[in-house]
Amino acid sequence: MKTKRSLVAAFFALRLRPLSPTPGKGGISFLLALGFLAGDALQIQAQTLDGFDPEADAWVESIAVQTDGKILLGGWFTRIGGETRRGIARLNADGTLDTAFDPEANIAVLSVAVQADGKILLGGIFASVGGEARHGIARLNADGTLDAAFDPEANAGVNSIVVQPDGKILLGGSFTRIGGETRHGIARLNTDGTLDTDFDPEADDDVHSIALQPNGKILLGGNFTHIDGETRHHIARLNADGTLDTAFAPEADSGVGAIAVQADGKILLGGNFTRVGGQTRHHIARLNADGTLDAAFAPEADNVVLSIAVQSNGKLLLGGGFTRVGGQTRHGIARLNADGTLDTAFAPEADSGVGAIAVQADGKILLGGWFTRLGGETRHHIARLLNDPVVPPAPAKATMSKPKRFPATPVGKRSKAQSVRIANIGGSPLTQLSVKLSGKARKDFRTTLPGKTLAPGASSMFKVTFRPRTAGSRKAVVTLHSNAVPVKTTLVGRGRPR
Repeated sequence: MKTKRSLVAAFFALRLRPLSPTPGKGGISFLLALGFLAGDALQIQAQTLDGFDPEADAWVESIAVQTDGKILLGGWFTRIGGETRRGIARLNADGTLDTAFDPEANIAVLSVAVQADGKILLGGIFASVGGEARHGIARLNADGTLDAAFDPEANAGVNSIVVQPDGKILLGGSFTRIGGETRHGIARLNTDGTLDTDFDPEADDDVHSIALQPNGKILLGGNFTHIDGETRHHIARLNADGTLDTAFAPEADSGVGAIAVQADGKILLGGNFTRVGGQTRHHIARLNADGTLDAAFAPEADNVVLSIAVQSNGKLLLGGGFTRVGGQTRHGIARLNADGTLDTAFAPEADSGVGAIAVQADGKILLGGWFTRLGGETRHHIARLLNDPVVPPAPAKATMSKPKRFPATPVGKRSKAQSVRIANIGGSPLTQLSVKLSGKARKDFRTTLPGKTLAPGASSMFKVTFRPRTAGSRKAVVTLHSNAVPVKTTLVGRGRPR
């Protein structure tokens, strides 16, 4: 029997394989990124987290939020909140464990979805749930007991579950049979769990992600290269009846692991690809509703994107194995503005991959994955961010120009004033500004007082004059004090006998 470790490796080897796997690399770059922060010195913001800390002992793969605010988790874990919970758990809204909910799967739950009637669908690589045989797909009653009447049976893993508005259930995965009938990678169930015999599109490899468009069309992402015998590299669209949408063929060069649909109908893709629609797109891309590439959207991630969620304000949350997005450091989690530019105010930082994202009704952001720290705090595999976590502005930082040497000046006479420029090159205001002279010849120089504050990016001037008390070289140091680190410059002049 395979160990858990070998099952994990085998599972990820099937997820998001490159079109041409690199020999010796295991065919998946994400495996190399699971521990991407080892030894890194992170710039992190603890205040982005709330007090939600249920703790899982292993990876969280899927998150779903019920209408009552309770939170469903699926994954590889065997303990949540210090209590035994195998593969599936439910949390109260405050993050405490729902102790009345304990259905137990014998191995990983990879997808969780909630029906309109409150029943809970599970997909994964398990063979039993609640002590009863359930292969790859199961349904729970709202209280967590097994729905005994629902048992369609898959012969291999179910990666994705989506419930249609009419209650029918879409499944994507690595299976080739559902309910005893041939179904390659994609299937649809009736509300009672029986197979929808009119729906049989057939994929030639795994389907990892499914998304519904408002018009009922069905988006598929995965490792496949053909759907219904037609070439479709890793992304395809079906009509509502399961036939292939022949007008939609954007093509990706490697696995698509995440799909999300925006309110305007545009389609977001995340995965292991580096090209979409014949154009360079590293791990994240956006299509127009007709399947053509959105040419203005190219944020670029340096490694796989596994999860995408759209916030109510149109901003886009990304989770994955990346360490950079849009040319900036972003470890495992990032947010884009609606135009695809990086949201520079959002950088909570995870110490390993983020594979699941869900947004609560109050806007708080739930994250699941392989991390054990997030935002500088210990969070084992599950965390929650505040509605709009922000990066604190950079501290104030002062600079000061060096004035020219004062010309030889008769002893007792005052020179013409020179200007010294001060600037704030930091991200916060400079406050409590003052200057102080030091050194043996400090009384030979005089300064005017600068303003008391200086905004980020702003600059100002103060004046310095020289009145030598004796002949010869005269030096002093002027120090600019503020709420930032003090800065200094040297003043030099020469006294000339009268």
